Amino acid sequence: MRASERGRLLRASAAVAWLIPFLGPSHLGADTVLLKSGGKILDARILKEEAGMVHLRTPGGKMGVPRDKIESIEKGKSVFDEFDDQLARIKKGDADGRFKLAQWCRKTAGLRQEMVDLLEEVVEIRKDHAPARRMLGHVLIDGKWQVPPPLALRVRSDDKDLQEELFAQLSILFETRKDVRMVESLAGVKSADACEIVAAIGTSGRGTVTFFGHKLRDPKTGSAVNLKAQAAWTRPTPPEITVTGEVDATAGKRMAFVDAMNRNAADIHDFFDQVVQKRAAAIEAAASLSKDAPKVPGGEKAKAAGRGGKAITKKQ
Repeated sequence: MRASERGRLLRASAAVAWLIPFLGPSHLGADTVLLKSGGKILDARILKEEAGMVHLRTPGGKMGVPRDKIESIEKGKSVFDEFDDQLARIKKGDADGRFKLAQWCRKTAGLRQEMVDLLEEVVEIRKDHAPARRMLGHVLIDGKWQVPPPLALRVRSDDKDLQEELFAQLSILFETRKDVRMVESLAGVKSADACEIVAAIGTSGRGTVTFFGHKLRDPKTGSAVNLKAQAAWTRPTPPEITVTGEVDATAGKRMAFVDAMNRNAADIHDFFDQVVQKRAAAIEAAASLSKDAPKVPGGEKAKAAGRGGKAITKKQ
């Protein structure tokens, strides 16, 4: 394992340990990893155990936890087990059953990859399944479904201290997406294939709450994260979302930001779904206008001359 990947996994496991107080009752039946620090990692599935590392999958993503940090592991049923149970009841070739399960996965944190796999199976069984195609970001041009290139996203934050963490959290989300990719620059990328994501991050604090001398709540640090898509084709109403998180004040603003991104992962995926679908609509509208435009004699010849002899290389 590369050092950079190991660092990301360790940061992720530490983040989940901080987030335990905010996980809902639906997580309580899954595998629980009890940490010696007193933290817990809930709704986990053990992927692999090594001498010094236990690899897990949780709704927040895949991560590795050093074995010497683990007190014990309590077995239970996770959301991944529930998915397996539902999938086992679907008959081979049942496109509708797979699509229904894909919709459930979309609303369930941590099952994005399963959703994509199911949708791809649906369109393999029924190639004209429009709802599944739309959820995958496909476009319909001249009566034929096409798969556009991944949308290039240039991400920037107004908080330079959290820029790297923003990239790290989005990278974890995008591991399960084929329709978007992050780039350092949009130079050379067609406007229909490019978008800026602007993140405005705010941090707040709440003091200790006492009642007749008894402490009811420790100080808290909160984070509010606003994500907004900016491109010519997002106008006049660019997709936008604001998510919030909160941790103990001792954890600091970085962990408050991580909490906001992790506890709202499903909603953030929905935001990027809106961006992808808006881009698909723009591509289809542009194709329709081009089809309806009057033909100009020599137009193809002129366009060929204007392209030159070399393709534009997209920056990664």
